[in-house]
Amino acid sequence: SELPFEELSKIDSLLIGPGLGTDNPTLECLSEIIETFSGLLVLDADALNGISLSEDGYLSLRKRRGHTWITPHIAEFNKLFPDLSGLQPLEAARQAARISESIVLLKGAHSIVADPSGICWQLGESCYWSARAGFGDLLAGFAAGLGAMSIAASIPPNGEMLMGAVLMHASAAMNCKTGSGADLIAASLSKLALSIQSGEINSK
Repeated sequence: SELPFEELSKIDSLLIGPGLGTDNPTLECLSEIIETFSGLLVLDADALNGISLSEDGYLSLRKRRGHTWITPHIAEFNKLFPDLSGLQPLEAARQAARISESIVLLKGAHSIVADPSGICWQLGESCYWSARAGFGDLLAGFAAGLGAMSIAASIPPNGEMLMGAVLMHASAAMNCKTGSGADLIAASLSKLALSIQSGEINSK
């Protein structure tokens, strides 16, 4: 159940949650990671469920030394923030960001990103097949990678950047011509990211 915490200091971004399961030893170390890791911490899936079952719940996120992005779907959100479950999604995400001092991505048909400052962004267009199994994991992984690139470039990983990842993920799904599986959307997202990096999209 021990993790090489000295190795964590060498990385800029860490994603925990997808495929973790509820009995993974990593969950035993989660509170220590939250408190000691100073890079961007992206928490998804069972990492969020583990926090919701912990003694401090979402309040543990306020102990972070670095930036925090959490990426729940509505069921995970309601477990983590039960007092906010009756609110409309936009207000729920806004309040969650404020009380957890984290940037919140509430995933859905019109995903919302909320910053602790009160600023929110909402996805206006998406496609129904982007809600399939594995797509949330893809988005969390892509966001973590984008955040790492940001930190390496000395750019704070803010809510606008996370919303950019959401937009690119949705665009890759809507424009994928080869199918709707997560692996195919991942390839489409990779192509889109490379096009943006190369300036190809901006030149059109």
